[in-house]
Amino acid sequence: MSDYDLINHPRTYMYFEQPVLYPFGFGLSYTQFAYSDLQLRSSKIQKGEELEVRFTVQNTGKLKGDEVAQLYAHDINASIKVPINQLKRFERITLAPGETKTLTFKIPVTEFSFYDTRTNDLQTAPGSWEIQVGSSCKDIRLRNTFTIE
Repeated sequence: MSDYDLINHPRTYMYFEQPVLYPFGFGLSYTQFAYSDLQLRSSKIQKGEELEVRFTVQNTGKLKGDEVAQLYAHDINASIKVPINQLKRFERITLAPGETKTLTFKIPVTEFSFYDTRTNDLQTAPGSWEIQVGSSCKDIRLRNTFTIE
């Protein structure tokens, strides 16, 4: 395999759009988890700032269990082909039945950059982005949007 073009010949969760048996972030549990209350500290951020994301995870099952809550991002208005979802943060939590936990992630705006082959540099393009929260890249439970100005 000598073709490393991940965009035009995708072999990674970030670009692959076909169904898969075990998506990136997939895991099994003996209990169920619910995600709720996705909040962004601000719907608009400037270069040099950070995005603060907060959401709640609850164990809705009957057994104690671990969950890996994952936060992905997607550039909605990109002028180039960009990942469907890019993992930005994750946290493994252990919750008893009925227990809830609020998670907070802070992401600098520089992490919403892409390598531009025309300039050979990372570029942070202004525009709309979608935050996706869930238990895998194909099991997104919450979504919200923000703008980089």
